[in-house]
Amino acid sequence: MLNKSLFSKNFTGICELFDKQASDTLTSIYYESLKVMTDQEFKTAITRIITTSKFFPKPADFLEAIRMDESAQAILAYEKAVTAGRQHGCYRSVKFDDPAIHSTIELMGGWQQFCLSEDSRKWQQKEFEKIYPVMLRRGSHPKYLPGQSEERNALTGHKITSPVLIGERLQLQQTTKKELWGIEP
Repeated sequence: MLNKSLFSKNFTGICELFDKQASDTLTSIYYESLKVMTDQEFKTAITRIITTSKFFPKPADFLEAIRMDESAQAILAYEKAVTAGRQHGCYRSVKFDDPAIHSTIELMGGWQQFCLSEDSRKWQQKEFEKIYPVMLRRGSHPKYLPGQSEERNALTGHKITSPVLIGERLQLQQTTKKELWGIEP
């Protein structure tokens, strides 16, 4: 839920920028319309509106600004997942630096199903891009996606290997921990 003081401060600034008076009624109407946004989404929308709008924005303009951002994120997240699937396959467990990918793929049938859907990539991508923005708003996500080897090894009591880390943020984090503290994450 959008922080009211963050909203008020930035909304007053937008009003000044567009020569509009920020009355209590106007501020209240906008806040009620936009309180479903997170603080980060609101900041993103403000930045986009300030740099692209020529006229005072309506509440729908704020919401559209974050939808455009979510669509772009969904496309990039899907490409990251497909690349990881091609590189590591359905046997390896994977951990993405974007946990919303875990929730999205889990909802689509899991990592193994995702990797094996090579023939229906077009439909898979559409489904991923629909689900991903919803999962971005979800509070909790799986820590990683288990691969087929992990599932089999768990049943037979064999050693389970760590998931492959996918994404620059996780790889940088792992490198930093190794270099600074000599710890395996």
